[in-house]
Amino acid sequence: MSSVVTAETLTTDNFIFKIERDCEEGEVTCDTIKFTYSPAGFEKKQTVIGKAVHTMCADGITPCAFQGYEFLADGAKYFIRNSGVVEVIDDEGNQLMVEQGEWQR
Repeated sequence: MSSVVTAETLTTDNFIFKIERDCEEGEVTCDTIKFTYSPAGFEKKQTVIGKAVHTMCADGITPCAFQGYEFLADGAKYFIRNSGVVEVIDDEGNQLMVEQGEWQR
C-alpha cells in the first residue's frame, strides 16, 4: 500500500492548528500525525507528532468511531475533537482551555 498525506486546518480564537496525516491508504487509525500550531496572529509555529483517537467497538479491539486528535506539547495534552472543540489539559489533569474552532478542509 502507498502512503497518503491529507491535511486540514482548525482555527480557534487563540490558535491555528494544521494537521497532516501521513498514513497508509485504507488505514483506520494513525499514530503518526503531524501537528503544526501557532497562537493566532503570530508567526511562531511549533510542530509535534500526535495520534488519532477512536472509540472501540464492542469487541474492544476494532476502532469504531473517530473522536479527534491528541498530542502533547509544552507540558499539556491537546485534544482536538472532530466537532472542532479544542481542550488543553495540564499534566495534573486540570483543564486549561476549551475553545470551539472552525475546520477549513
